[in-house]
Amino acid sequence: MQREYKDVANFYKSKEWIETRNLKLWQEHFLCERCKAKGIIESARVVHHKIYINRYNINDTDITLNLENLEALCQTCHNREHKKPKKFNYDCEINEERYKDKTKETRERLKNNQTKIKEEIEKLKKETKKK
Repeated sequence: MQREYKDVANFYKSKEWIETRNLKLWQEHFLCERCKAKGIIESARVVHHKIYINRYNINDTDITLNLENLEALCQTCHNREHKKPKKFNYDCEINEERYKDKTKETRERLKNNQTKIKEEIEKLKKETKKK
């Protein structure tokens, strides 16, 4: 049975949203989709709804929990999407010198994180088999 949400804030606290959000971030390897399209490696921390959710569509899972309607974004790209004031935006345009070291560093960090995640998954699988 589908859960009914009274407002958007309650939806974002729900188990269904948290699981869907995490799945989207995993699918995109925790990388910002828009930056990646520009050749920039930037961590995604926000999962954005392409069709904005509101009180009228909050209970429509084709909009709220549909992976095709979601986009993994860094905070800068998300701020741009919602036209937040400039003071909250950090430049994420392509700049060879600026991103050269950051890209290498980020790849290493992501590789280490993926290794740790794989180890945790294997550990959980073993624990599950024991039970």
